Amino acid sequence: MANDPGNNVHQPKAPDGAVPILEAAPPPAAHDPDAQDSRSQADGAAREPTALRVLVTERHWQKFPTFERQFMKAARELAEEQGEPELAKVSVSPRQFERWYAGQVKTAPHPDACRILEFMFDLPVDRLLAPAGASTAASRALGSVDAASPISGLGRAAARLADRHALTAPVVVLAEARQIQASVHGLLRAGQLRHRQGRELLRINGGLLAHMSLLLSDIGDDAAGEEYGNAALLYLREADASEAAAWYVLAKIARWRHHYARAADFARHGLAQSSPDAMRVQLACYEANAAALAGDTTRAADALRLAEDTAAAILPGQTTLSPWSFPAERMTIFRMSVALATGNPSRALAAAGTWNTDQAPGKPNVPAASAQIRIGTAIARLRSGELDGIAEEISPVLSLPSHFRIATITGWLNDLQRQLSARPHVYSPIAARVLEEMRDFTAASDSRNGTATAAGYLFSARI
Repeated sequence: MANDPGNNVHQPKAPDGAVPILEAAPPPAAHDPDAQDSRSQADGAAREPTALRVLVTERHWQKFPTFERQFMKAARELAEEQGEPELAKVSVSPRQFERWYAGQVKTAPHPDACRILEFMFDLPVDRLLAPAGASTAASRALGSVDAASPISGLGRAAARLADRHALTAPVVVLAEARQIQASVHGLLRAGQLRHRQGRELLRINGGLLAHMSLLLSDIGDDAAGEEYGNAALLYLREADASEAAAWYVLAKIARWRHHYARAADFARHGLAQSSPDAMRVQLACYEANAAALAGDTTRAADALRLAEDTAAAILPGQTTLSPWSFPAERMTIFRMSVALATGNPSRALAAAGTWNTDQAPGKPNVPAASAQIRIGTAIARLRSGELDGIAEEISPVLSLPSHFRIATITGWLNDLQRQLSARPHVYSPIAARVLEEMRDFTAASDSRNGTATAAGYLFSARI
């Protein structure tokens, strides 16, 4: 895969929990960790500082009381996270801190202290107490992601980016995803990761690749999107994580390439990997939509029923604007899609009417979702012989800012355009006016030179 950074997958070497014995070093001349006599200065010139010393200095924790507060805080958090109250009682003495800071460790610290140190810095103890090298270089590469806990910080950064997906231009999100992914690769290349850390980084990278696949499809590059989706599948499988997100993006791309049976099968594969959550709703909806477009109405009805049953068990507060979530407006889109694909425009209009009724004041308006519902409503009105309301439905869509004119919206518009251009509608003045406005919309979109640039890549737009 030409653009996929996953061809050189890092294989974690160190088993989880392995802590080697470290060599002894000369004692310091004074109790102050920063105080050095001539002997320690000469030794420091010949010996690289430990990763722990560099990281402590970066965080300005050199004074023992400051370090002690951070250590005790980490002990309490780890105790709560692991359900082990005794961890909260683990303490550190000034002498222990001096030995760790100076790198004069003869044997590994007490196991509980090791766990707390690893929790604080998200690096194995053998790396913390060894020469800094790649450990701190990788930490610095993370920038502002989360200096104190780089791996968990990257996971949170990826999740925050996903939550911005629906309200931010795709090329902007794509560029930021590339930056986070570069940090993930920096840690993978640094090596000396514990098995669990390597798996977590592979999982984060798989999720980022799936998100990038979705974004590439949104800006019209299905070929690259499929490539990244397949890479996401490999990373998530290697991490022994759920493959549902990768199967979802592959199903979406196959659907918009009009490979409906394949899309339905991809969604079914994802369902086998999913938990009873929003992603299961999404995958079931994609199977229903693709099956309906393929003409398999029985499979479409069964899949939509599964989506409805799963969605009913999800509390409203559990949905977000992330592409991996499934808010009510997206459920409306799929209800309408299946209804239209199975020749039931009245049911599509009923679904759209329910969405309009459910809109709460102050709720964020997701431009792409609103646009798809409006276009679907226009198609349903057209198939019901109601041309009068089409222009009113389409008008807000045609005023969308160019960066929100994603390929999914233009796909819906192309469907409407084909139907308006067919008999008997082609002779209608209303149809002619709407078609002219849609051509202006397309021309304005093409004025962007047909390309979108993000993160060093050039993608062809599908508008």
